[in-house]
Amino acid sequence: FLASYLRFQHAAPESVQVPVTLAHPADDRWTPPHLSLRVHGRLPHPGPVVMLDRCGHFPVEEPGVSALLGAVAALARDLG
Repeated sequence: FLASYLRFQHAAPESVQVPVTLAHPADDRWTPPHLSLRVHGRLPHPGPVVMLDRCGHFPVEEPGVSALLGAVAALARDLG
């Protein structure tokens, strides 16, 4: 598993041809928001950015988890 993980070739953000919604925990200390925002900014078709307030890397805290569910529901409505 670790060997395949280390050899995996990620796609460059510039090659993604669909809009991407970024939902990121605002208090994430493992992956700080500025890192994800940098990648999101490189996308040719960046979608909305939803910061999940008062939650960390695994967003289970309120109000972040409700914001995540709302963002997913809005995306589903937009696609439907």
